[in-house]
Amino acid sequence: MAEAVYIVSSELAYNKLICSDAGPQYAATMHWKWIELQNLKKLSNDQIYIIDNRIAEAECQVLQQLIIANPSINFVAKIVDPYQENKDHYYYKWLATILLFENVRLLSVYEPKELTSTLAQKSVHPLIYIPYVYDERKELPLDALGKRSRKIIISGAINPVIYPFRTAIWKKTRRSVSRLCYHVLKHPGYAELSQREFGHHFVYDGFIAYLAHYRYMLLCGSRCQLEFLKYHECAYAGCLPVGEAPTCYPDEIKKLFGSIDPQHIFSSTLKINWQWSIQKHLARLEKYRHYLRETRSAEVLNQRFANHFKSSKT
Repeated sequence: MAEAVYIVSSELAYNKLICSDAGPQYAATMHWKWIELQNLKKLSNDQIYIIDNRIAEAECQVLQQLIIANPSINFVAKIVDPYQENKDHYYYKWLATILLFENVRLLSVYEPKELTSTLAQKSVHPLIYIPYVYDERKELPLDALGKRSRKIIISGAINPVIYPFRTAIWKKTRRSVSRLCYHVLKHPGYAELSQREFGHHFVYDGFIAYLAHYRYMLLCGSRCQLEFLKYHECAYAGCLPVGEAPTCYPDEIKKLFGSIDPQHIFSSTLKINWQWSIQKHLARLEKYRHYLRETRSAEVLNQRFANHFKSSKT
């Protein structure tokens, strides 16, 4: 298998990201070597070049020249958000162009939905679907579950079009007695896109540590029901998942998710709390963690990635 090299932008302040879904941080989770585009001076047929999804617009043209000039070298373009609202974004327009080349493949961290599905159909190669790595070393101990808050923590952007389930729950908790059963941690914002600081500093491991004060975490995979990093962070923190399971999970894992009905939010929330016990918590959480360890380790995902190139001649 050729060595994977992850190309990152020379312009973006990756240190301002709120999670490891892009840049050097993402490459590290996959155990890939990374390099800034401006430092990429020589290409090798012994390497596969994966393009970060946060590449700047001007850098797309530099990369396209490299792709055209090196037809025997494999390039892989990474895509994250699949929403149709992104169709006019420069990166998605550029993907539609380069996927016509024989030496370019598309890698998605989510199941193909909406724009990702459309773009995948333009490629001459099958989509490479590689979910985020689950790193069991980040799992926090579970020796104080009984002391955790019974409230369900809600974290993430509020948007009725993109995140209808989370938004519906959030709205209900703002206008009823059920607000006593929930805690809301506002989205910290996107500091890499502005001169502002984070709205709060509970990011990366700090976010996981914050979650660990709660027994439950509300999870919403957006209207596309995707497996966001939050699904892993929930397991790291030792929280029980409540809400929507992503479509990529098997039925036995989906059954581990506590059910919240926005139309009967108070009664369904109370039911979750009434049924809680340390033994049940540990049993459900271990099943969840075990599934993620077995199917989303860096070793498993890298083998999955390598399989796409075993019979390749490009």
